[in-house]
Amino acid sequence: RSPVAQQRIMPWELVATGGNQLGGLAVDIAGQNNELALHVVSSGTGEVMKVEPGDDGGPGTLAKRSPTGGFPNALAFDQAGALFVADFAHKSIVSQPVDETEFQVLVGDYEGAQFYGPNSLCFDNNGTLFFTDSGPMGDTSLANPKGSVFCVSHEDQLLKPLALHCLAHPSGIVTSQDGSFVFVAETMANRVLRFVKRPNGVFHCSVYHQFSGGFGPTALACDNQNRLYVARFDFAGAGSA
Repeated sequence: RSPVAQQRIMPWELVATGGNQLGGLAVDIAGQNNELALHVVSSGTGEVMKVEPGDDGGPGTLAKRSPTGGFPNALAFDQAGALFVADFAHKSIVSQPVDETEFQVLVGDYEGAQFYGPNSLCFDNNGTLFFTDSGPMGDTSLANPKGSVFCVSHEDQLLKPLALHCLAHPSGIVTSQDGSFVFVAETMANRVLRFVKRPNGVFHCSVYHQFSGGFGPTALACDNQNRLYVARFDFAGAGSA
């Protein structure tokens, strides 16, 4: 069997329990003693939580790390280990520098217009931050496609739109390993978009994959061989025709 086929039949493993409305997995590659540390957001309690290993290889627990004072939806770490969180309640990207305990607002508006509420975020290999702005479910939809995709360039720290007020609930976002592609899950349109950066710095967008059936993709991941993984959401009991 191919490696992909083998991955598809791997059994599910319970990693940890705890929290409330978990999401936004991220690994701190610059953690204490250079140990990889898995973190999640607990949206229901407004906290970032760290996965603590269990005894004898069993499931671990979630330890409270940092409250945002809002409704965190996703998180990411930069190469230095600073923590960045997309928070619906604050309608901002908030950040927590290394060795600090308080969060501060990184960006909360574009040209004076407040965000709906950042949904997901990621860094490319050059340190540029990408994030989607959708607001809670229903704020941007097929009837009101006002969601956006932004980046904060590592070079000049300027906030720039890749797609402005034109998407139906953009959610998960990830870059390819070399940073040449940015993939975005447009949940309400049931599709994955691809942004390609050209030498002049302009991003070009196209539909990478259009799904049929179900509700829509909500989260994305890309491995070191540039395989794209998509988490798709549907309502319980919705069934299919």
